Amino acid sequence: MAALRVLVLPESQVNGIG
Repeated sequence: MAALRVLVLPESQVNGIG
């Protein structure tokens, strides 16, 4: 599930959704 984390990590910094 690396793809999910790769999409969540950067977006969490942009959208603030962690």
